[in-house]
Amino acid sequence: MDETERTNDNEHKILNKLPFEIVDVNEECLKNSCDPKGKYVHVGPKKYFLWEGYRTVGLQLYNFEARPDDVYLIGFPRSVYVYSITQYSDLQQEVILSQKGNNITEENILSKCTSEGNARYLQFHLPISLISPHVFEVGAKASWWCPYFEHVKEAWARRNEKNFLFIFYEDTIKDKQQTILKVGNLLGKELTKDQLKILEEHLDIENFRKNKRVNLDFLVESGDADGNYPFIGKGKPGTWREHFDVDLQKEADEWIEENLKDTDLRFPDC
Repeated sequence: MDETERTNDNEHKILNKLPFEIVDVNEECLKNSCDPKGKYVHVGPKKYFLWEGYRTVGLQLYNFEARPDDVYLIGFPRSVYVYSITQYSDLQQEVILSQKGNNITEENILSKCTSEGNARYLQFHLPISLISPHVFEVGAKASWWCPYFEHVKEAWARRNEKNFLFIFYEDTIKDKQQTILKVGNLLGKELTKDQLKILEEHLDIENFRKNKRVNLDFLVESGDADGNYPFIGKGKPGTWREHFDVDLQKEADEWIEENLKDTDLRFPDC
């Protein structure tokens, strides 16, 4: 066995160090970020841009021991990954793991996630290559909401696996009911007509915007965010074009085309 790894009693491989590099983001790169004064790192060969706190908890996350009845909801930051049907999934414990260093702590990961006998529902912004490989080895269920590119391609490559569900936000706009049923099927849950109706209402964008669990209004109330720029947007795909002039739209379209040329992934129109 390699000196960098060991196994526990359940034959779960545990690494003593991460199999990829973590380096500080240089000042030039930070100038072009939304938080030029923040502290960030590039992780792995694809240089994922993460909070500095990942240095502390990255190994814990990568070594995390999954269970077959776990449910993982994975999505790029600011994607609407909290669209889910957890209230009908009999999940007894919910653990939300954020990228931000202050939120990913040993207490969050170990104390809240390792108690015996509880089904677990976990939400990640991390790309698949940075979460524990054990998630897929034990057959835990995973649903992925997109975008973007290297992040989304990793998930797209697993879209046909039995316990993995890849969902476009556009799908929820075109047929919200069918999307809910797909998630229910992944979780092995049959919904009644009344439950389905309740969920459709709950996931309406206006009700979603009022949900204090996800709208981050507390940041506005504390003065840490600008109330003129709400966290929950219009809920309509493609509205980014309203903020781009012709030249910027052309640049964005070329960027998208360039990043999709080596994959059969295509984003649906809505």
